[in-house]
Amino acid sequence: RGMACDRSDARRRMPSAGGGRGAQSRGQSESLFHLFPPADQRADQLLGPLAASGDDGPIAVGGPKQRLVLAHLLLRVNTTVPIDQLIDAVWGEEPPETARATLQSYVSRLRGVLGSGPIDGEAPGYRLNAVPDELDTGRFETLLKVAREDGLDPKAAVDVLDEALELWRGPALADLAS
Repeated sequence: RGMACDRSDARRRMPSAGGGRGAQSRGQSESLFHLFPPADQRADQLLGPLAASGDDGPIAVGGPKQRLVLAHLLLRVNTTVPIDQLIDAVWGEEPPETARATLQSYVSRLRGVLGSGPIDGEAPGYRLNAVPDELDTGRFETLLKVAREDGLDPKAAVDVLDEALELWRGPALADLAS
């Protein structure tokens, strides 16, 4: 088998939430992650500075504390994150008296920019719902699993690993480091 067959074989093995959206050449500057979610879904990036995008391109997710709330929800995707944990993550040991109300405001604004569906209020906190390929971290893990499959040609495995590494845009959540 030639290299083209091996690469296409590796691509056939990759689960895709993209429902057939096309491939992108490696020379383009846009992250490959944006290819995989269907057009009506957003894409969130944690492998580098926090970023979110949708059909119309990048989504402005707000200031540093609001971005921090989004990051904590994304890091625990599909899991309810207690309000007290979010308050501790954003303000530390001495939150202001208005922390709970401010957190609710941040979540409301995030719902406004991300759409009403992804973030649920669920006692005792909030849950961000997403499929793995909506996150670059999920896509990265998927690509690693594909590269490790038995029977995958070594060159195709290297190509898949290269694609996984291209998802990294710098240190994870670099813009939120304090």
